[in-house]
Amino acid sequence: MAAEFLSSQNPGDIALTITPADKGRLEVYIQNEKIYDCKVENTMPDFIKVKELQMLVIEKLFES
Repeated sequence: MAAEFLSSQNPGDIALTITPADKGRLEVYIQNEKIYDCKVENTMPDFIKVKELQMLVIEKLFES
């Protein structure tokens, strides 16, 4: 999943944190804002969800 985020054509200067936690928990933060938590979603992200998260990252890039 990290490769999907980092493969952007315009990576820019943003803080992206992908944190594996205990018991298979995964959280994704951008600029200290949680954009994904598999405990809340009750599932690991599939390809479509990863693409949605990638779009959020891109939006944050151009928001600055």
